[in-house]
Parts: sequence; structure tokens; C-alpha cells
Amino acid sequence: MERTGSNLWRYCLDDLTEAGTISTKEKIYTNSAPSGIQALQRAPNKKIYLAFNNSAYLGVINYPDSIYNLVEFDTFGQYLGGKKSSYGLPAMVASFCYSPSIDFIYSLSCEDNHLILEPKTSISGSIFNWNITVSNKGTQLFSSSDYSPEYSFGDTGLIDISLQQVIGSDTFYAEKQIHISTPYKLNLGNDTSLCIGSNLLLNVGIGAHCYLWQDSSSGSSFLVDTSGLFYVRVVANDFCVYYDSIVVQLVNNPNKPTISSRKDTLFTNNTDSGFTYQWYINGKEIVGADSSFLLFSQNGKYQIRIFNTHGCSVLSDSFSVIGVGIQKPETTKYLIFPNPGTEGNNIQIEGDDLIESIRIYDVYGKCILTITSPKTYTYTLTDLKRGIYFLTINQAYTSKIMIE
Repeated sequence: MERTGSNLWRYCLDDLTEAGTISTKEKIYTNSAPSGIQALQRAPNKKIYLAFNNSAYLGVINYPDSIYNLVEFDTFGQYLGGKKSSYGLPAMVASFCYSPSIDFIYSLSCEDNHLILEPKTSISGSIFNWNITVSNKGTQLFSSSDYSPEYSFGDTGLIDISLQQVIGSDTFYAEKQIHISTPYKLNLGNDTSLCIGSNLLLNVGIGAHCYLWQDSSSGSSFLVDTSGLFYVRVVANDFCVYYDSIVVQLVNNPNKPTISSRKDTLFTNNTDSGFTYQWYINGKEIVGADSSFLLFSQNGKYQIRIFNTHGCSVLSDSFSVIGVGIQKPETTKYLIFPNPGTEGNNIQIEGDDLIESIRIYDVYGKCILTITSPKTYTYTLTDLKRGIYFLTINQAYTSKIMIE
């Protein structure tokens, strides 16, 4: 192409010799105005634009890189939106000849629906107006003139986001619609212990896009019956990805207890300081019977369940109690009161016979106190701690004492 005065010429460059090129010269446009064609410039879209003096249009040479006879010229190729060209073209013809592509991007936090907005087109001097509204209702939730505003959603549903971007005297718009859903909550729980013989079901809920456990299984739950590290990767329906893990440690159950009796009290042989207890009669729990011993008052089959510090438990075999309620000959020669007593208070002994010796035993049969030769008909015991004791007087009379 060649511009001379008011004329536009076309050449074929198949023959690059001067004579060969000149021989193909063809005039494709003549402007009758005195000042003719003012400027000619190639744009980023590979078209060539021509400015005419006092014209509402720019001329456009289409397909300038095509072969000779396919190159086209359009006198009214680009409307100037009510403006008129004068003596040239801007340095960046793209900004003058067509509108910029206005759009924006957004990121939405998977954990708490926190939204961050940012325009794709950043032109110096732009003015931004953002609006967030509820779809189909028009209720405005948020507006901002910041370049990259942020907003946290407190509810779910369809949301409209609009951007109005003002560039110079022109205004451009972009809109998107997004769906705000309830954030997926993944929680396998705290690291824990598991009693031998039991199991733990790890359930992460149904309805997600997909699941992947540490053993490559893909269900929404996983049954644990061994020690180890267990973890899962969940892809929710909004394609947010979540991870969680839990350590499970197998622990031993307590040793199976046995039950023995002494007079009207049952004892267990398993009395570790960290254990807790529960007694049963005929398979039913005895409310409040949570010590290592039990004062019984009725016939039946008794059992005790022992729990360790991890909550693991084992149940004893049944121990039968019979003979409750059968009258026995009266052999009491001594009055011991109060019984049961209270820790910190005294226990009084009064007898018909002279008290010559006193021995006190704990529930394991160990003598914890010996009093010799009191030579009295009354005696006061002090400083007994909470528990069950057996009191022997004169090596002949035995009575149980309970301190609460």
C-alpha cells in the first residue's frame, strides 16, 4: 500500500524488482477533500487504519498480509462514536479504534467463603465500582470502589457480582454469577486410643465429589482396628480440597478381675490406682456402686467391671451370694459406734468384757494398727482414713468398720 496526497495505491510484491512492482500499481481509493488522507498506521490487530480530516470514521485496510488481490479497503471501517478524526492517529491506535476487554477474576476461600476480587484490565486512571447483590432479589450485600476489594459471605445462595470500570470518558461493565454454598467441614477428631478388640469408624460425611484414604480406598468412611496414622483427602463438590489425619494407638484392656467375699462385703483383686469400677447384680448396674469393694444386702449374682485410664474395660465372672437374711446367733459383746463413721471423727468401742488388745486390718488383711493392754471397757479410735477396716478385739471378736 502507498498513500500519496488523497490517493491510496495497492502493489503486488511477487516481483520485487522496481519495474515489476511499479507495473502492478493500482489505485483503490481517492479522497476528494483538499487535505486528503491525514495518517496511516498499523494496529495490534494487524489491520491498517487511515485517518481522514474531519471524518466520523477511520478507513481500514483489511487483511494487509494477504496476497495482492485479497487485500480490502473499507472507507467506513471504524466508527469513532460521534467523534471526528483530525490530523493524525494516536500513538496506540488500539485504544482509539476499539474498546478494551473488561473482565475480572475472583477467589473464594474454601474454609469460610471469603471473596477476593480483582480486575483483569488495569489501565492507569481507571475508576472501579463493584457491587455484590443477591440474585433474583437485587438486595445489595456489598459495594466498593477499591481496586481489589474483599468480602466474607454470611449466607448461601446465588450471588451476582458486577464491575463498572470507567476509563477516561468511557464506561465498561462486566458481570458474573457465583454460587455460595455451606463450607465443607472435615474433622476426623483428635488423636485417640483404641481398646484391643474394639474399632473406630472414621466418617467424613457423604455428598462430596470424591474421597481418598491412606490405603487408596475411596469411601466416605474408614474402619480402624489397628494402631497407625490415618488420613483422608476430600474433594468437595465446589472442588475445594481438604485434608485431615488422626493417630490411633491400640491399648491393652485391664486383666480380668476376680471377686472374693468377707462377711457381708465383696472385694476385687484388681485394685490399680488408675482404675475405676462398676458393680452389677444379676446383670443390672448398681447405681453408685463404683468402689473396689461392695457391701451387699441381698442374694444374687454379682459382677464388677474395671476401667483403665483409656476407658478400656473388662467384666468379671459372676460371684454368687446366698444366705442373706438368715438369722445368726448373737455373739456381739462390744458396741462400736458410729459405724459407718466419717473420716476425721472418732470411733468409740464399749464392751461387756475387758478390752486387752485391739488390732486393725485393711481389706488386704494387713495389720495396720496394734493396741496392746488398754485394760479398759471403753476405747476411742482416732485418725482412721476413708476405707473399710476389720477390728479384732482380744483376738476373738471381729467386726467391720467403714469410714466414709
